[in-house]
Amino acid sequence: MAQHPNLSLYLLGGRVRGRTLAAVGSWVTSALSSVFVDVAFMGTNGLSVEHGLTTPDQSEAAAKRSMIKAARRSVVLTDHTKIGVDHFSRFADLSDIAALITDNGLDPETVAEIEAQGPEVVFA
Repeated sequence: MAQHPNLSLYLLGGRVRGRTLAAVGSWVTSALSSVFVDVAFMGTNGLSVEHGLTTPDQSEAAAKRSMIKAARRSVVLTDHTKIGVDHFSRFADLSDIAALITDNGLDPETVAEIEAQGPEVVFA
């Protein structure tokens, strides 16, 4: 991406979690507090109608929360096996998300419940 002339690629500093390779910590949240991004593409460990977007790690949740706050539009990419799953730390409500991109493993009832909370469900 860095070699595309019409794109600018920025990287966040901070501690890199070995399990997810996510940058976390105060360097990340501090950097994100002073920027604005058009679209944030986010992953999640869990997504449920009841509890929103979750991850087992509080530091990762703080970084993701900061990115969503800095973004005009947030898009979550996750496979269907993470939907209906909750983890320890919530970082967003479904209403904070513009779109959810997932595979075709979701039943129509779950899709309707998610879309009723705000995000458009897109199948890739």
